[in-house]
Amino acid sequence: MGAAYKAAGVASPHRPSTWTDREVLASLRKHAEAASKLSPTLAAECRRRFGTVDAARLAAGLPGEETRRRQATKQAAATRAATYDRRYPWRRWSADDVLQKLRALNGRAVPRQLALACAARFGSIGTAAARAGGSAPPQCWSHEKIRLALRQANRDDLPLGKSLTKACANYFGSITAAKLAAGVTPGRTWTNDAIVKELRARIRRGLTGAGRLLHSPCATQFGSVDAALRAAGVG
Repeated sequence: MGAAYKAAGVASPHRPSTWTDREVLASLRKHAEAASKLSPTLAAECRRRFGTVDAARLAAGLPGEETRRRQATKQAAATRAATYDRRYPWRRWSADDVLQKLRALNGRAVPRQLALACAARFGSIGTAAARAGGSAPPQCWSHEKIRLALRQANRDDLPLGKSLTKACANYFGSITAAKLAAGVTPGRTWTNDAIVKELRARIRRGLTGAGRLLHSPCATQFGSVDAALRAAGVG
């Protein structure tokens, strides 16, 4: 009967445990292979015979808790990086790739992903176009031109044109981020969806964390910046 309780990972109610060190280590290895959670009885046996569960894992030739945490963190980071690569393939483009894609346009409008790549690699579409040996696209925006246009629109209480709003997204990731860069108060009520969208826009721009603008809304809406980043899938 004791062997049956032992195989089930449950202490026998009739007599003290008769597990040996070898059996405890073997059970630990089985749990590791099955990726299952340790039973309270097995954890207690590990502590009784080896001092801690971590020490028992090391004796069984398994990675300790600290190593497991590092591996999990590394795997999570790799998963996030792979996700970003799928969502934002332009981040993998080299400077030469960007120039070749610009030359292939033959005067057509610059797609959004290519515009983001131009801004990331060369600072602006105009600079990238000059490097590619061509002229700048019509009404070619730059970071400074966008900031000036936003300040003027804010001063004169004018609506933002379609070209300007698209340029804000291309160069800064979003209109809100562009307004912040221009020193113009976004003047908006933050919702959970809006915060998530802004956090993902920061990632597209190669930034990390919530930044000065989003720190307070994240704490208010989600309880903390870390919780908001997890909700956005970027933390």
